[in-house]
Amino acid sequence: QVVDLNSLIQGVDRLLRRLLGPQVEMQTRLRPGIPSVRVDPSQFEQILMNLVVNAVDAMPRGGRLVIATSSVELTSGSGALPPGLVPGAYARVAVTDTGEGMPESVQSRIFEPFFTTKEVG
Repeated sequence: QVVDLNSLIQGVDRLLRRLLGPQVEMQTRLRPGIPSVRVDPSQFEQILMNLVVNAVDAMPRGGRLVIATSSVELTSGSGALPPGLVPGAYARVAVTDTGEGMPESVQSRIFEPFFTTKEVG
């Protein structure tokens, strides 16, 4: 569906905050006027929930999580565009946290479908 990302994020805000616990502060920085996007709303919400859960795991002593939206204009001269991406106006969602980070050995595998750092069970 073509949706407004800010509205989608606002709609799942309360659920995301319940995943955090009291030791993690969440902020949203939703820039008005970003382009609408074509996305499956349920899949997008699931991605946000996964990112939030992983962020909480990376901040065992607490911290801050920020979900931000912005507009970005990609041009052919702005560096290597990912395959299939054409120059134009895009919406960007950034999820950042003050967690411990990932070692390079984990970063190199994060897009493997069944890779996890979680213990069995």
